[in-house]
Amino acid sequence: MGYQNLGPRAEQAMSIHNARNSDGARILRHRLSDGLVGETCVGPHKTHRPAAGWQIYAIDITNSPTC
Repeated sequence: MGYQNLGPRAEQAMSIHNARNSDGARILRHRLSDGLVGETCVGPHKTHRPAAGWQIYAIDITNSPTC
């Protein structure tokens, strides 16, 4: 399916919660200071809070709970 960019309000989120029952959510984030990109897998019914200085900007739902 591929990544979907988040809108400006979602990019301001302090955390992301995956409410899916059995699918993982692959999250793309970048560090505001230098633009370094990172990826995180958020399992079903789990919450992810990016570290200070990081911003979530895209999401991809996978067919696996472990991405």
